[in-house]
Amino acid sequence: MDLPVWQALHTELGDENLAVITVALDSGGAPDAGPWIREAKPTHPSLIDVRHVVAELYGWVNVPTVAWIDEDGRLVRPGDPGWAGDYFRGMVEPDFDHEVRRRLAGPDRDHALAAAYFQLGTALHEAGRPDAARVAFEKAKALRPDSWSLKRQAWHLEEAGKSAGPEFWAAVKALGDRPYYPRRDL
Repeated sequence: MDLPVWQALHTELGDENLAVITVALDSGGAPDAGPWIREAKPTHPSLIDVRHVVAELYGWVNVPTVAWIDEDGRLVRPGDPGWAGDYFRGMVEPDFDHEVRRRLAGPDRDHALAAAYFQLGTALHEAGRPDAARVAFEKAKALRPDSWSLKRQAWHLEEAGKSAGPEFWAAVKALGDRPYYPRRDL
């Protein structure tokens, strides 16, 4: 059996000053993400972010997403779709500084409000107020329609643990020929 791509990178390059850290963005917490992590048998840190703090801090809209952080802790390459295989060979482009700066500009007002509504919805859901949570999640999804991570996790909570329930598949089908999320040209 082949190693998962992140474990393979950690195994191959861990002694070369490369640290791999995986973060599951899963509102269901350890009960939902734990089996996937255990199945991968990582020897690198594997975390679970139930509040989607990492996604909001780095502007991620889906998983898997890959970010590069340098030795000084600076984000030097913003989130890219984490495709395995030949995609990685094309990730280093000679002239991408302008695009990196543009993408690291930080969230706009709508993104910040979407994050707040998502957090409110999560808190209301945990407090046993599903109708109020649904209202907050709908506001979050409307403010940040490009965030599949946010939508998928809201649906997960709204649809009793079904991160790929009917609403998710209807939204995917509605894309038609458009990509799930656009590839970044750096």
